[in-house]
Amino acid sequence: MKNFKKFFTGFSLILALLLVGCSSKDDAIKDSNAKEEENTATTKKVPTINGEIEIPTKVERLVVDAYLPTSLLLGVKPVGATQRDLENVHI
Repeated sequence: MKNFKKFFTGFSLILALLLVGCSSKDDAIKDSNAKEEENTATTKKVPTINGEIEIPTKVERLVVDAYLPTSLLLGVKPVGATQRDLENVHI
């Protein structure tokens, strides 16, 4: 019975190593391709309550007429905004 346990444990270990070794290479290639596509995209789609909008990924200068908090949440710091947005207590 001890020999069977040793055999089963060794066989399970070898099988686990084979499965792990064979599966990670393809996943890494897929992940790197997805990251390259994200880096080369010039726009990204952002879901809103009014539908999906498309915005540039590399914004150099932005002036907002409204939605100052939304632009800040998206990681874009505007160079100008309306006085009403700047006085908003909820920002």
